[in-house]
Amino acid sequence: MAAGLQFDSVPYRALGIPSMLLFGERSTPGQKSVVAAVHAALPQSTVVALPGQAHAAQITAPDLLADALIRHHPWQAASRDCSVPAATASGAASSLPT
Repeated sequence: MAAGLQFDSVPYRALGIPSMLLFGERSTPGQKSVVAAVHAALPQSTVVALPGQAHAAQITAPDLLADALIRHHPWQAASRDCSVPAATASGAASSLPT
């Protein structure tokens, strides 16, 4: 954890939901220590390192980030269908309430 910062893990320990923590393998040691502390506090967390990335993979490697999100999302176990609902003439997805 960064010098001078305190991390209160108690609120995180009560979360009973699957969580994915992403970090770039080239992230700073301080950033990696934050991920490690949050991972230790979250009972159902998974840590995914993005190869060759630093802190801003959403900018430098958006496809890599999207792939990691899709591969590790819990619904992937139930279905491999990642299709997006077709858009209607109004531009709204057809399966969304109007």
